[in-house]
Amino acid sequence: MPHFKRLKAISGKLAVISGVLLFPLTVAAEEVWTLESSVQQVVKISPRILAADAEIDARKGALSQAGAWPNPTIEIGGSEALGLEDGKGGSDLTSFSVSQPIPLGRLIYQRKQATAELQVANHKRFYQQLLQENLASRRFHDLQLTEAGLNLAKEQLSFANRYQKGKKDSDRLVRYLSKLDKKRLNIIREIAKQNVASAEGAYSEALSNFRVALNLPQDSSSKIAPLEAVQIPKALLELLDLQNESHAAIAAAKHNKNAAEASVSLARNKRFPDPSLTLYREKDFLNGQRQNFTGVMVNFTVPIWDFNNGNISRAKADANRAGHELEALERDLQATLRQTHLHLGHVIEQAEHYRSRILGPAKDIFTLTQKSFATGEVKILSLVDANDTYFEARKRYLELLYESWVEAADLRLAAGLSLKTDAKTIIGE
Repeated sequence: MPHFKRLKAISGKLAVISGVLLFPLTVAAEEVWTLESSVQQVVKISPRILAADAEIDARKGALSQAGAWPNPTIEIGGSEALGLEDGKGGSDLTSFSVSQPIPLGRLIYQRKQATAELQVANHKRFYQQLLQENLASRRFHDLQLTEAGLNLAKEQLSFANRYQKGKKDSDRLVRYLSKLDKKRLNIIREIAKQNVASAEGAYSEALSNFRVALNLPQDSSSKIAPLEAVQIPKALLELLDLQNESHAAIAAAKHNKNAAEASVSLARNKRFPDPSLTLYREKDFLNGQRQNFTGVMVNFTVPIWDFNNGNISRAKADANRAGHELEALERDLQATLRQTHLHLGHVIEQAEHYRSRILGPAKDIFTLTQKSFATGEVKILSLVDANDTYFEARKRYLELLYESWVEAADLRLAAGLSLKTDAKTIIGE
């Protein structure tokens, strides 16, 4: 019996030790979503990117087909003519021919057009990735803002609860307040409760959107990194150079123009359909006996009535349209980049101003006002004013941080930079 008690005690200690050892491992295993990991998840599961991958495969098939020669045509003929000529009767195979169309120059233009279309699909796929990254960034930053807003609302409610009579940790001065002052404190508390309820709703909605965007279960843990300040972006001229060099939408439009120009050459080439070379062998009744002979023919179409002018004109118009669309796209993206870069700089500057000139002093005033109110040096209105100023300043600062991150995501999209694959980012070194 003593041995049994000793073993039981040892096993209990081992259970406690193992629990202590396993607990940190469980906590460490909890995934914290960052902007980068969120983007990677969305890119990995996005149906739109998978559809773009399928389009690339289709363009590869079209390129492979563009270089294929047309198939030959085989003709076999038979009749009773020879039997009637020599009086032997019966039917015989009298002719055999092989015709091979010869594509003169057409395959070159077809391959050029198909190659350009494949490049269009490749760049459109990358641009679709940029769009999905932008969407993931917005969902991530929405969740960051609403989570920070919920924590702020709870903190404000916790402060309001300090001045409620009967609370265990309430301020001792509450009992000496007038009825009017107590009503003011109750209003602060009720407003704080409403803010918490509103913040919880906004957070739940943002969390649901985040999980949907990342294709996560609705009951999954979605802990995220907190909002932080955005650094100064790269110089505008550098971003404009990057946009001009590698923006996926611009590159796709350029290759689309190349494909349209190749279609013009292909339409001109089709004025003359492919000539055909035919080798044939026939059997006939010559000089009183059956004889075999071989021949060669060349078939070609003479464009007398149809010069394919309509298709050529249409191809030229498509090429002109592709050129104008490229020019318009370059202008629009350049204007968007300039505007977003300017707005981001303003928001970053405003956030820093709020942090140093408003948020810091508001916090100091709030702390000093609480102390002064506890000693009876200031009235309740001063405390209410300090409370409103401080929490509104914090709320506005969070909104400015959120706006700066959203602008940063839009700036990446306008510059054509991927957070997932590019070593260069818009954030300064």
